[in-house]
Amino acid sequence: MTTDQAVREARIRKVAERHFRERTVGRLEQNTTGIMHWNYRIEFADGGKAFYRSYRSEGPAAHGTDNFFGDPISLERELAVMKLLRRTAVPVPEVYAFEEDDVLGQYALLSHVEGVHFRQYLAAHGHKLDVFFDALRKIGRTLASTRQVTFPQFGSIQPEGLGGARPNWADRLADILLRHEANPHVRSHFTKTDWSKLRAYIETKLDLARAHVIAAAPQLVIYDLHVRNFNVWEDGERAGDISGAFDVEFALSLLSSLSDDS
Repeated sequence: MTTDQAVREARIRKVAERHFRERTVGRLEQNTTGIMHWNYRIEFADGGKAFYRSYRSEGPAAHGTDNFFGDPISLERELAVMKLLRRTAVPVPEVYAFEEDDVLGQYALLSHVEGVHFRQYLAAHGHKLDVFFDALRKIGRTLASTRQVTFPQFGSIQPEGLGGARPNWADRLADILLRHEANPHVRSHFTKTDWSKLRAYIETKLDLARAHVIAAAPQLVIYDLHVRNFNVWEDGERAGDISGAFDVEFALSLLSSLSDDS
């Protein structure tokens, strides 16, 4: 264990026991850190469980922007998305605490998420296609419930409401293109000539979109649900269906045709 890890985990134990005054942390298990977050499963001496989550200070999260659309990202944004998801069939953890610490930065203490990561579920079943497709059908039906959450405009889900809101999806895409155009990392993959051709092509497509997508209703879309970002039930009638989604900060008011359940 590195010094940084030891300091972080000691602090997590301290804040957990401060929030749960009647409990003592027995075990702290790092849970799929990924490139954006620190995740820990907290097990108390009395058998209770909780979940710790915070952003990492290095890597993509350090820039404070969404890699896909260039919108601001934060732990507070993720909690705002969870609040919206409580209006759907997608289960999300309960938020016990959201605070800022001089060592941990912003962090959240959440309820324990039942089940196992989707990738663990698939591996346990030998990656059989029939198991995979059965799970996708169940997951798709659950995710389809996000269509119940609609918005008056297109934009990113933010704590204060819709960020970068636009009445037309094509205009929202144009904003995103301008952000990428100003991003040196994105531009480094294209020559000046190639970028000019790409820009002209996209502008043509945007003009078509403005003419044909005006009537499309914006809805809640979670667009970064991969096999480590949510848990599924291990067995029973609901085996393979979502038991809890916890990595949901990448969320938009978007076209239904671009949702993960399509």
